Amino acid sequence: MINSMRKWQNNSVNKYLVFGLRVVIGLIFVIAGLSKTTAPIAEFIGLARQWNILPEPYVTIYAFLLPWVELVFGLTLLFGAWSRLSAFIVLLMLLSFLIAIGINISRGTLLQDCGCFGGWFELGATFQELFWRDAAMFVGTLWIMFMPKPLWLSVDQWLTS
Repeated sequence: MINSMRKWQNNSVNKYLVFGLRVVIGLIFVIAGLSKTTAPIAEFIGLARQWNILPEPYVTIYAFLLPWVELVFGLTLLFGAWSRLSAFIVLLMLLSFLIAIGINISRGTLLQDCGCFGGWFELGATFQELFWRDAAMFVGTLWIMFMPKPLWLSVDQWLTS
C-alpha cells in the first residue's frame, strides 16, 4: 500500500494535479481575501453576524482577521511557499467553514449571502452547495498537504535547488 502511494505521489500526472489544486484553491482564497479587504469592514461584520456562530466580541475580531489570513495563506499556497504549513492553515479555515455551514444546515437556516467573495461573485447559493464546495476544497488541500516536498513549480522547490 505504501509503495503504491509513493509511486502515485511521484507520478507525473499527480504532479500536475497537485499544481492545479494549489493554483485553484490558492486563487479562491486570494480572491476571497481581496474581496473582503477592499470592501467596508462593516459589511463583512454584518455578514459574519448573520451566520450566528460566534459571540459578539469575537465576530469583529474574526471579520478583521479572516480576510488577511485568507489572502496571505492563499498566496503562499498558490506559490508553494511553506507548502505544508500553508495547506494546514487553509485546511483549518475550511474545517471551520464546514462546521459553521453544518451548524446552519442543522438549524434549517436559509443562506442570505455567504459573504465569501464580498459580492464579487458567488460560488454557492445554498448552505448545501457551500458545504460541497468547501468539502471538495478540503479534500484537495488535504491531498496537497500529504505530498512529498518540494512541490513542483513552487517556491519551496526553488529554495531547495
